[in-house]
Amino acid sequence: MKKTNIHVLNSLLAGILICGMLAACGAAEKNFAAPENLSEIQKNDNVPTYTARVEQKTEPENAPETEKEPAEAVSEEIPENGNDENIQKIIDTAESLLGIKYASGKCSPEEGFDSSGFAMYCLKEAGIDFPRRIKDQLGAGEEIGYSALKPGDVAFFSAEEGGKANFCGIYAGGGLIIYSPAPGGAVKTANITTSYWTQRFVKGVRPAA
Repeated sequence: MKKTNIHVLNSLLAGILICGMLAACGAAEKNFAAPENLSEIQKNDNVPTYTARVEQKTEPENAPETEKEPAEAVSEEIPENGNDENIQKIIDTAESLLGIKYASGKCSPEEGFDSSGFAMYCLKEAGIDFPRRIKDQLGAGEEIGYSALKPGDVAFFSAEEGGKANFCGIYAGGGLIIYSPAPGGAVKTANITTSYWTQRFVKGVRPAA
């Protein structure tokens, strides 16, 4: 082969090699070109993505219900009221019956008490005529609101929130009543300043002496 032909062949091979290198560089540049939008960034597993953290203020799922404010401070002692003998007699009688068993339809220390029988007995011992049945007791005196209750008043409640009065007790002051609650129970005191009681309060009655 002539030297001229060899030089021409070498030139052609060198040209082909150079073109191949240039093409490879162009392809590499294309592969590493900057993406035009966020979606292209997210398609590349090697590129980290960031999400803005937004603080959301929400109420706890099981937030406790707010208690109603008590109408009076609760006292462990049943108050004395020497200015009114009738009131003191009602309170003294109610206190003396603590522990007497509940008995439906009864109204004596010997047989037991239901709630209306207990209220009638305490007032009777103080010389006050008071009906036996709750539906009659509700109209047997001056109607009193929750915040106006005073010792000696009869406080009426419903077993269900918003229902009709179906049991009662003698208000002893300091947020306490004395009452005969239910079958299986006995005469006892209860703190009526909690939301359970305030939501079930129906009315108070102040019997006429």
